[in-house]
Amino acid sequence: MGGAVATLGAINAGMRRLITLTGVAMLASVLNLSAADYAQAGALATNGIWEVSVVFNPAVSPGSVTDINKYSFTDPNVVVAGIRYQPLDNAVVLTAMNLATNSPNSLTVSNIQDTAGTTLPPSTLSFNTRPMSWVTIGGQELGLTPDAVAVGDNGFDLISGGEIMHDSNYDESTFAYETVTGDFDRRGRVAFQEPSSREAIAGLMVRESLDEGKSRPSDSSDPAQSFSRYLQVLVTPSTLGYQDEFDQAANQFQVTIRRTLGGPELFGYSETIRSDTNAPAYPNAWLRLKRVGQNFYAFRGADGTNWVSLGTFTFPNTDGSANVVPPFSNTVFLGPNYSPETGNIPESTGARRSFMAQFRDYSQASGDIPIDNVRLDIIKNGNQVEISWGSSGTLQSTTNLNNSAWTDLPGSSPVKLTPDKKVQFFHVRIP
Repeated sequence: MGGAVATLGAINAGMRRLITLTGVAMLASVLNLSAADYAQAGALATNGIWEVSVVFNPAVSPGSVTDINKYSFTDPNVVVAGIRYQPLDNAVVLTAMNLATNSPNSLTVSNIQDTAGTTLPPSTLSFNTRPMSWVTIGGQELGLTPDAVAVGDNGFDLISGGEIMHDSNYDESTFAYETVTGDFDRRGRVAFQEPSSREAIAGLMVRESLDEGKSRPSDSSDPAQSFSRYLQVLVTPSTLGYQDEFDQAANQFQVTIRRTLGGPELFGYSETIRSDTNAPAYPNAWLRLKRVGQNFYAFRGADGTNWVSLGTFTFPNTDGSANVVPPFSNTVFLGPNYSPETGNIPESTGARRSFMAQFRDYSQASGDIPIDNVRLDIIKNGNQVEISWGSSGTLQSTTNLNNSAWTDLPGSSPVKLTPDKKVQFFHVRIP
């Protein structure tokens, strides 16, 4: 797996083949690479400490890459305080002290051997300390090791053994994030997702709290124990990572959300609110997430330029009773997120482990896109409620947010209804 993934990451044109290397001269002639192309560097922070990743293009000998003396930063003040090898990604991750944020940097890699025992030439790698970090969400109940590898300035290979995240009051994932205040518009593509479980999540997520290392709630109705509200646009795997004649991968674009932090009716559960049957076309499974005020817009694409709307979403202003819920935070955490949902893999298969998803081209989105500025207003009018939402879309209703059974309601905006249920929720479905 490590050699195949490394070769895939090395060939930017997208060739998917393993190359037998008999020497450096053959490597250069076959791939037409300069010495600097033998590896790529990137940086991510965790708990305030910078980690510099080096992803090797040819398959390397693990024993030859874990000596910190083979890595030297151009800035003499930068010290390598630790190193680990990531076999899923043919990479090492250096703990680097004294790096400055938003600063160009470089390091030299030398005396590295490939798996054939050939010493690769020294390579000086440039990278930037973009203000991005990574974190492990949840308690990692199965004990599977997470990790994150930065690939250049806008690529992230996230490794996770996360147990669950879909339709749950508990999240386990690996999250690479930036802190953003106000409106945003980000895009990125999922280039690769290992076959794992049916509903594995690889997507762009916005959330209010990181929930690093947090345990599963013991009381789902207690907002203090709830995991963060979030919205995520994602893709699921095309195949399973185990054999099961009764199951298959969802192979879809989806949108998931946790609307509240718990309460008398909602209990802090996440839900899948949109499933698009178009299969993601890896390595070009493009996603886009946009915020304007309290409206969130999700899109899918195949080229990073043309987009198909997956809907417009807002967060409710009550918790299912008379309690008012604050608007979604103005300052949020935003970025690529991955959970293979290993809890959905039968333990009997022996296939539970950490898996990897590769994100590329995470960046500011640009260009006009069609967005539906739908605002849903509900006001009391005598013994009725009046619901208005503009001129387009279909009003739908449900009595339980923990499932996706929404019923179309007749009429166009505004609609007047006489409440006849204890709790009833509404949204507008955009064609």
